[in-house]
Amino acid sequence: MGLSKTEINLRRLLAAMPNQTNEVKLAQYIVTLREHLASLTGESGHNSLPCISEKKAKEYAEQIEAAASRIRANDMSMWDMLASRDYNADLPESSKELDLQEISPTTAGLRRRAISGSRNKHETRGDESTNGEQDDAWKSLTNQDSSAKVDSATLSFIEKHRHLQEDLTDEMVDLARQMKEATLAMNQAVEDSKKVST
Repeated sequence: MGLSKTEINLRRLLAAMPNQTNEVKLAQYIVTLREHLASLTGESGHNSLPCISEKKAKEYAEQIEAAASRIRANDMSMWDMLASRDYNADLPESSKELDLQEISPTTAGLRRRAISGSRNKHETRGDESTNGEQDDAWKSLTNQDSSAKVDSATLSFIEKHRHLQEDLTDEMVDLARQMKEATLAMNQAVEDSKKVST
């Protein structure tokens, strides 16, 4: 059995973390990694079953916590980092005010494709579960300094980008599948033409 999209994304983020020097982005990686791990272990609260073994989950959790300890070693909490000027400076001025959900995928040059049933279930649940889970994920990152807060616009911005990234990943997987099918069809046509010519 192959790896799920979530596990592939988790592995990619784990591979990219050692090279990441920006602590704000590292904090975002850790939040995303923890969400992916919760999803893979069936703890995401969406009535899902575990997709990976306990041993693999423990291995991933240790890698995530090792990266989180890099941030905890710094005096600045993640809340402060996410609210800092450096984080906001990374964002283009137009994107600070732009609601990404108002952009149609066709105007951005992307084709919106039909998504699997599990993804549709997630989307139909809407923001009532997403916002609560997002807040819980951020709060679980630091227990030490709960007085600093990340504003909801920042959380919304991060969540929208995460969904955009997942959509792009879905699109890439779909294109790869189509390419594989086209290659197999081409190979079959070549084989058939060889049989006819002999």
